[in-house]
Amino acid sequence: MRGYFPSDDVLDSEYISDLGHSFKRSEQENLAIQNALSEHPVVYFVKNLPVESTMYPAIEYLTLAEQIGARDAQEAYDIVHSGIRDSSGRYLLTSKTGENIAFRPVYRRYIDWEMPAHDQGRAERRQCGFIVSDDGGYVYTACPSDIDHHNKAKRFHCWGLGCPMCMNDTAIRNGMKADKHFRYHEKIWEKSGIQIPPLGHWVVSPPQEWAKCMVQDKDDFDFLYQTVIDSLLRFGAVGGLTIFHPWRQFEQEEWRFSPHFHSLLYGFIDTDGFRRKFPGWVIKKVHAKEGVQSIRHTVAYLCTHQGLAVYEKDPDDIDWDLDFLDHMIPGIKSKDAQYSEKDYDNLAWDLGRMAGDISDIDWTEWTVERLSGVIRNRYWGMLSKGKLKTLGAIKRPKYRVCKECGQVLRVYDGCHDHMGEPAVYNQDIEVKVPAPSFKLVKREYDRLRDMMDKEGMDIVDFAKLVPCAASTLELDLPKNDDIPAEGPVEMPKTYFPKRQNKVRSGSWPVRIRTGPIPYMRSFRSLQSSQRSS
Repeated sequence: MRGYFPSDDVLDSEYISDLGHSFKRSEQENLAIQNALSEHPVVYFVKNLPVESTMYPAIEYLTLAEQIGARDAQEAYDIVHSGIRDSSGRYLLTSKTGENIAFRPVYRRYIDWEMPAHDQGRAERRQCGFIVSDDGGYVYTACPSDIDHHNKAKRFHCWGLGCPMCMNDTAIRNGMKADKHFRYHEKIWEKSGIQIPPLGHWVVSPPQEWAKCMVQDKDDFDFLYQTVIDSLLRFGAVGGLTIFHPWRQFEQEEWRFSPHFHSLLYGFIDTDGFRRKFPGWVIKKVHAKEGVQSIRHTVAYLCTHQGLAVYEKDPDDIDWDLDFLDHMIPGIKSKDAQYSEKDYDNLAWDLGRMAGDISDIDWTEWTVERLSGVIRNRYWGMLSKGKLKTLGAIKRPKYRVCKECGQVLRVYDGCHDHMGEPAVYNQDIEVKVPAPSFKLVKREYDRLRDMMDKEGMDIVDFAKLVPCAASTLELDLPKNDDIPAEGPVEMPKTYFPKRQNKVRSGSWPVRIRTGPIPYMRSFRSLQSSQRSS
């Protein structure tokens, strides 16, 4: 009977072999985590160097400083607020010519500026972190032929620049979005026979004392921002993207308050004319001889230390009823808003906004969100958001391939998963058309749709034939090298963070709720109980 059973030596050999594979997978998993945590070098300085406060007197104090002979706006502010108000709320001052001045502070929508990655509590609030498998391992994507080609752990992101964990990846994502936006315009210009203007990276620095005052208030900042854009258009720019930086890094020791604007723009800038029109302003081209090598990387770098701004709103300017209705029924106010998958899951439990349930709303957070606004980066000129309109969009499943060897990447469910699943995703393919031509192109597309369906053509094929339209597949983006999947593809469960049991963020565990909490009573059931009583 002994021949039917493996010997102890065979069992030990198999055990050692399995142990070796486990060690190898564990090492690969740890390397995937390290790769996922890698960041741009400037991110270290953003997170760790001291940042000078941007709090400064508003613009009226700069004017007052000239009247009373103060050195700057800060000194004028100190003089004013060391005095005493009269019964009408005014400060009585004396000008440098001996005249009396009655100064009254102006109500303003003040801006709170913050450096990216400095919202320390956001990662915990939004449950950002690594996706963890059922057995406690980390889910990661790797090249099956060589992990040195690609090996990266998967993470759940809140996609906010203020988040310390997500800032680096969010900046990269913003760079990819900007790259896509620029390429749509370039492709349409190219297909329409329009010469593509030269692309450059420019920095504009207004007079610093004036700029420090202007960035304190929403209306003043909007005026300053628009002044920069209008001046670039006036002196040769065609269109571009402008990103505001409140700080400059000095000798890798600190970030000092020094407002300036970065612009990626098309066109030639008449710098001599600009300086004559705006004396005291500084304008220069970054890497003038080299030009912009990569829109994606340049914008990503600029986003790592851009100014994140929140400004105050007047409560009387908010339509509270409309905002509440828009929350309960998406799309009433917010364009193209829809119910989420979570809403449909909750509805099955008679919970959530689709069931009329408001018990899960944090009313303090909901109110604060509406009392504050966010200032965003701006496209302008021929690259303004409204210049292109979306004719249509489709989704196509694709397999992610290794950029080094062309193998299909695989997603491993922790170090004990030796097989993995193909890395598959749905690529969103949009077709964009210039706004002036949109109605004509749409009419022709609607007219030819039935004919194209018979020929097996879709909106992407239509875009290739139209000189004033472009699809995502024509933009030469990195994802366009991935392999299209034939037929319906089932997405791996590891792709959806909500299906994971938990997420680890930093040193503390966070669980993602996969369904509604059973003990929560819905608004509808509460109403039913009240009627029956």
